Formats: sequence, C-alpha cells, structure tokens
Amino acid sequence: MLTRLSPYLLLLLLTGCLIFGGCPQPQQQLTRSTVSAVIGITRTDGVPPLEVVVTAVDSSSRNGGPLTYAWDFGDGTTSNLVQATHTYRNPGLFRITLRVTDPVGQTGTQVVDVRVRGSAAVAVISADVTEGPAPLTVRFDATQSQVTDDTIRDYLWNFGDGSTSRDAQPVHTFLGRGNYTVQLDITTAGGVTARTSTVIRVADRAPACLQFDGVGFALLLLGGSQSLNNYTIESWVKADSAGGTLISLGGNFSLDVLPTRSVIRLRAGGFESEFNASGLTEQWRHIAVTGAATGVGTVLCTVYLDAQPIGTVTVASGISGNMISLGVGMRGKAGEVRRWSRARAQTEINTYRPRRATGQETGLVGAWPLNEGSGDALSNRVGPPAGHRGAAVGVDASDAPWSTDSPPVN
Repeated sequence: MLTRLSPYLLLLLLTGCLIFGGCPQPQQQLTRSTVSAVIGITRTDGVPPLEVVVTAVDSSSRNGGPLTYAWDFGDGTTSNLVQATHTYRNPGLFRITLRVTDPVGQTGTQVVDVRVRGSAAVAVISADVTEGPAPLTVRFDATQSQVTDDTIRDYLWNFGDGSTSRDAQPVHTFLGRGNYTVQLDITTAGGVTARTSTVIRVADRAPACLQFDGVGFALLLLGGSQSLNNYTIESWVKADSAGGTLISLGGNFSLDVLPTRSVIRLRAGGFESEFNASGLTEQWRHIAVTGAATGVGTVLCTVYLDAQPIGTVTVASGISGNMISLGVGMRGKAGEVRRWSRARAQTEINTYRPRRATGQETGLVGAWPLNEGSGDALSNRVGPPAGHRGAAVGVDASDAPWSTDSPPVN
C-alpha cells in the first residue's frame, strides 16, 4: 500500500540524501578487477633453444596482501614462481599466460606471445589454369608449401589486380585482359616467411555483344528501386538505320538513337529534347548522359557522343526505377552499359570510354559488359544483382540474341 508523505517529511528526506549520501543509487557503475597481472619478459622471439625469463613482480592488487602466481608457457609447461626461466626447444608460436590471485580470491590475467623460429620455409603456388580469356577464374592452392619443423600460420595472396586473400586455397576471377603477377607470402607459427610468385595471362574474351532486332531486349537489374539526382548512364551502341530506344529506366528516362534523322533524343524529368548527331549508323559510338542536381530542385542533363557534349537541358527531377530496359524496340547492337551515382566530368568519360569497368571505380553502381557471348545471364561487375536477356530468366522469345561483334573496349 502506497503512503503519501507530507511535504515537510519529503523535504527532510531529500535533505538527508543530499547531505549524508543515504539515498540508494542505481547499480549501474562499471567494476574493474582489483588485481593487475603484469608480465615482464626478456625476449619474445628467437631460434631454439630459446631461453626466456619471465617475472610477475610488477603485478599488484588493491586489496593488499601476498599474491600467488600461475604461469602457463603454452607448451604444456607451468610454474608458480614470481620469476621463472623457461626454454623453448621446438619452433612455433607459444602463448604465455600469467594468472595472479590475491588473498581474497580476486584474479587478474595477462598473455604474451613468443615466436620460436624454425628453419627456412618454401612457398609453392599451384593453379588449375594459368592462361585463358577474360573473365578467367583460377583455383589457387598453397597447401604444397613446405615447412620442415613448424606449421604455416598465415597465407597472404596478392593477385596483381588490387585483390588479396588469406585463404590457403582461394578462387579468384580476373576480369580484364593482362598479365597478372600473383604473389604468395607464407608465415610460419614461429615467424619465418617465404615468398613466391607466378604469372596468370588473361586474353580478351571472344568478341560479343547483344544484337537487337526490334523484338528481343534485355533487362539490367538494380536491386530495388533507386532514385538519383546526380548520375551518369553510358553505353556503346551500333545502330541499324532504324535505330530506336537504347535505354529506358522507370517511366521518367529514356535515350533514343535515331540515325535516319541524325538525332539522339533524351526524355528525362518530364522533358523531351533532341540533339543533332551524325554518323549514327553501322559504327560503334559511345553515348553518355549525365545529370547534376542544381540545388534548386532541378537537374542539369548533358548528352555526350564519343565524350563530346552535344547538348544540355535542365529538367524537373532525377531518375528512378528498379531496372534498366535495354534495346526495347531497337534495331542494332549494344555493349558495356554503366551506371554511376554522380555526374562524371567530360575528361573522365573520355578517359574511361575505351576501358572495361573493373567494378571498383568510385561511384560506379552498375557495370554490365554484355560480352558473355552465350547463356541468359548478364553479369554485373559491381556485384549482384545481374541482368538477363528477355523478359524473364531462361530462354524465351524476347531474348535479345548474341552477336560476335564488339565495341572497341578492352
């Protein structure tokens, strides 16, 4: 049953709390161990037989009184002396653990690692393939590396393309053409290191791109609806005389190539604009559209043909959608579609126009090479989701066919 206190009694109670500290406090304070275990050691690495002297003389307890010590040297040997001498006769990595106990049973613990180096190690690389067309997937194996009197504790691979791994048997895919020097470093438990390398030769993939005949098309997935006020969308295109819609995104963005009229048409943010462009038939051309938010609720769009600006228009909004539709109703070919989360400068567009995207570029949110040459899936070098030919995964009548042609990118 709750009893109401008079204002006078409540005032006395509060006054007592403030003066004498008699009010109960919430139990939220963090506690720390009263015992501090401190290891002193003469050395932490060397060759066998490695003698180390350890001491716990700097250990302490706020409770006072004599301390007891328990050493574990990591090789099955123990001691209870405040100072002890121990000899490691075999190579390896050994963890010394000190546990200190005070008279009231409080304990503290500290650890230190000791590396005892063995004889030389030999790093060995095995690879199931060492050359082939991009993308080339290679299964590597370092388990044949040799250490006579110790164990291998760490593998470090550098694949020569900016990627690394610490697996003993990694699988790596080289996306672009080139000769890649793959380096392997191994480290034994005792700290001995060894290095070796091999070269993986990656050739261009056989030429391929998507062919559009007015019926087939492709869908490039974006992993859910995305909205961008700052963006770049680019693609290589080789249009037939009829041309058509190269790219569309949601209901507020499309890019048409119309060779018979020598026009590139942009629909974006509720506006439609046409830009004069010659030489659009039967040759590979690179088209890019950038959108840059102006800060007043509008977006400035610029259209580039072969990295040269051919026109600008200010529109009311950015772009949004959950997939890029490619080649719907178009006649011609397309390759290497990219989508960025920023408006790229003309110099950037020109520099990267002839290069295959690696997927690691800053601001790149989608890169579809369209050079598989077979199958239904259209890989995305940035990562999943990918894309597919036609309206759905699997073979159907709306699948855009493959061509053995290819844009001038490598």
